Amino acid sequence: CCVALNVLVVGGSGRVGGSTVRWLKTLSDREQNPISITVGGRRSESYQAALRNKVIPSQGVDFVSLDIDGDESVLKQTLEQWKNSCSPSD
Repeated sequence: CCVALNVLVVGGSGRVGGSTVRWLKTLSDREQNPISITVGGRRSESYQAALRNKVIPSQGVDFVSLDIDGDESVLKQTLEQWKNSCSPSD
């Protein structure tokens, strides 16, 4: 049975996070088990640069803006919106 997973990799545009994103994508493809991968970061420019430099795969990876040093209520709201966007609609 296949189980769809939704994964948020905070800092996924960097070296370590990018490696994690690549590993998750490779595992998903190899196991033919879909994983929805989202990179969380402060700046979309870093995400775009990671795509251009092939730090992360260009297919099957989305971006969500997160400021972990900002207002905690805003961060919680953003994470809740991301979580709800991953939920299957009825």
